[in-house]
Amino acid sequence: MVYGKRSHSMRISRARLGTLITEALLTELFDAPPYTYRVEFMDVVSDDQATRAPGRILHQEVMYEFTSDPSKGAFGLLKDEGFEYQASFTLRMLPDPATMPWETEQDPKDPDNYYWDIVFEARPKVNTPAGSPDHEDYNVSRTKQNDMRVLSTVAEIVNSFISKVLPGLPDRDVKTFSFHGVTESVYDSTKGHHVTARGDKDGMSRRTKIYLAMLKRKLPSGAEIIPTPSRTGPQENTVHFRIP
Repeated sequence: MVYGKRSHSMRISRARLGTLITEALLTELFDAPPYTYRVEFMDVVSDDQATRAPGRILHQEVMYEFTSDPSKGAFGLLKDEGFEYQASFTLRMLPDPATMPWETEQDPKDPDNYYWDIVFEARPKVNTPAGSPDHEDYNVSRTKQNDMRVLSTVAEIVNSFISKVLPGLPDRDVKTFSFHGVTESVYDSTKGHHVTARGDKDGMSRRTKIYLAMLKRKLPSGAEIIPTPSRTGPQENTVHFRIP
């Protein structure tokens, strides 16, 4: 061994280190076992109704539900009793297909003018009765829990809808999906209120990027992920993807 010379074999750039950390976190995420989930209800039309309609029948919905385990905070103390989650897929029409890279004009029957809107919401498992001042209904902001099993479950639910539910629906040829990510907030003691986390202030939030990374690994071969064009303004945290 030669002393007095610095070895360059273990030198790593900050960017590469960040990439390795991200990959390690994603590996841990994908290895996390999903919670047991179920289809809670399906509000969809029949083949005959779909055939007779002049266009696609909007607002058809398929909803999944699952419940997370209690989580612990500092010193192993109970942080919460767990959360109840809903993930829904609702058929909608693109408000302006001309803004999307894959379409140029409206057509009431063209499947490329429609998409499945994915909405993910949660509420505390231990909740006060409806009508109480502190009662919480399902809402998007409650999905910010750092439970990797929840993220893994959502990925499994998307795959379940694509592979098991969608093939049996009249609008099975609608292959475009969309979801809108949420931003993180932190408490700013100098301002006395919560503010948007530093990493979420511009463009796509960190949590949305995680879901996007999951989709890239989990979606069927040939799937195409298309972020909403920046010219649509405040929708930069929205992601569209298509399956073959």
